[in-house]
Amino acid sequence: MLARILRPVFAATALALICLPVHASTISLDPADIQGFTYLDSTGAIPDNTSDIIDGTTDSGAAFAVSWDGVSGDVTADIGKTGLNIGASTGDTFKLLIGNTNENPWDFSLTVITDNGTFSSSTVELPNLTPPEFTLFSVDLNGAGITKITDVYITVGADIPLPGLGGDTDRTAEFTVHAVPLPAAVWLFGSALVGMAGIGYRRSRPA
Repeated sequence: MLARILRPVFAATALALICLPVHASTISLDPADIQGFTYLDSTGAIPDNTSDIIDGTTDSGAAFAVSWDGVSGDVTADIGKTGLNIGASTGDTFKLLIGNTNENPWDFSLTVITDNGTFSSSTVELPNLTPPEFTLFSVDLNGAGITKITDVYITVGADIPLPGLGGDTDRTAEFTVHAVPLPAAVWLFGSALVGMAGIGYRRSRPA
């Protein structure tokens, strides 16, 4: 009897979860894509190590170092990946985790280029924290007619030189980028409700 009462509730809830609109998705990158980030562009001065910016890889991303030797003033560098083909829709949110691992604060922002517009997060100054902490950067894809993401990049910058350790000046940005785990638990919950509804249906069938 209880299964007969609960079966419509479970079925309706599961159907609602399964039918969630795709335009409300959270999108991130595969770790391999992050590990493929390269130097793309800069302002103020070109970094000295544009051919070798990766400082190491992790299970969910990569660490980077960008240096401007002997340069003074405001500088920025765009580090990211082009030529992507990630399915997306208007209303999706793109997310990455960024942690500053340099002893000085640096400015960071996240930009996503789609087949119908370019979208960027706010610029945030990230201090160095011990142990390192990651900040979630989100970009809302609020343009009409979006079907895919083609480019993703992080802009890092500061007014250099910055105070360094031991009295030396610092002109190197160091940071780590991680992918954001997608909310798979929602789909697992939906599958569980579908299974429970099916069990209730089988138990309520007449012999």
